[in-house]
Amino acid sequence: MLKLSEPAINLTKQEFINLAYETYHKNLFEYSKILSGTGISEIIIKSGEVWATCEDTGIKFKCSEGDKRIAPIEAINFSGYETSLTQVLFNYASSSRTFVDVGANIGWYSLNLAQKFPTLKVYSYEPIKHTYDILIDNIVNASLENVQVQNCGCSDEHRRDRFYFSPTGSGNASKALLDNPNDSIIVDVQLVKLDDEIWFKENPIDLIKIDVEGAEKFVIEGALKLIKRDRPVLVVELLRKWSIQFGYHPQQVVDMLKKLKYLAFAIGEDRNYEIDEINDDTQETNFLFVPCEKLINCD
Repeated sequence: MLKLSEPAINLTKQEFINLAYETYHKNLFEYSKILSGTGISEIIIKSGEVWATCEDTGIKFKCSEGDKRIAPIEAINFSGYETSLTQVLFNYASSSRTFVDVGANIGWYSLNLAQKFPTLKVYSYEPIKHTYDILIDNIVNASLENVQVQNCGCSDEHRRDRFYFSPTGSGNASKALLDNPNDSIIVDVQLVKLDDEIWFKENPIDLIKIDVEGAEKFVIEGALKLIKRDRPVLVVELLRKWSIQFGYHPQQVVDMLKKLKYLAFAIGEDRNYEIDEINDDTQETNFLFVPCEKLINCD
C-alpha cells in the first residue's frame, strides 16, 4: 500500500489521495457492482484476511491470497459456483442422514450442506494441510457442530503419498501434475480407505461427493463395501484428461457402478440426463450415480 511518508513518493497530499483512490479504494466499489447474481452476497475485509459470504446459506469462506480458483472467486468470475452440481447435492442431502465429502477443499459443499440441513452428519476429507487449515477456520467461524474433518485423502488403500499442490490453484492438488504451474510444490499426504473408516461402522452413508482430480476410481474401489452395504447416492467428477494420467477411462467407473445396479446421469447446465457411456462427445464432467431403488426426479 502506498504511504504519503514514503520517500520515493514525491506527491502533494491531494495527489496522493487521488492516486490511492484510483489504485486501491475505487476497487471496493467496483466489487459492489458485480456481486449481484454470483451467489456471493458480501466480501468482508479484515486485517490480513478476506472472507466471502455464500448468499444462499450465509456461510462465510476465508479466501487464500493468490488462489485464483478458490470457490468464492470462481463464483464471482462465472456468476455462481457449480450451480447445477450444488442443486443436485441439495436435492439429495434433504433426505440424507450422512454426507461424505471426498476432496472437500475449503468446504464449499460440506459447510453449505451442513448449514442448510442441520440434522445432516457431514464427514469431510481434505489431504492438503494448507487447505485443511482454511477448512477448519471456516467451520469454526460458522460454529458448525455437524461437520467432522479428516486431514487425509481417500483411495483404494491406506498409505502415505506425495501430491502436487499449487497455492494459486488449490483445487487442482493431485498425485499427478495436472496443470504444471510453475509454483507447484510436493507435499506428503495420508490416504485412507473409506471402507475402513471407523466413522461409518454404525453410521450409514446416504450421499457421497468425490472430486479428487483424476483419482476418483480409486476412491470408489476403496469404498465398495460401504457402497454395497448402504447404497449411497454418488456425485463424482470424471474428467478424461485427468483420469488418463491415472491409467483409466471414466467409462470404467460407469461400468463398475452399473454392475452394482446404479444408474448414471450427466449433470448438465440446464438438465440432467441418463447416460450409458462417457465418450469423447460427452461435455459434462460431473456425474450422478443413483441406485435403482433410490431414484428420484433427476431433471
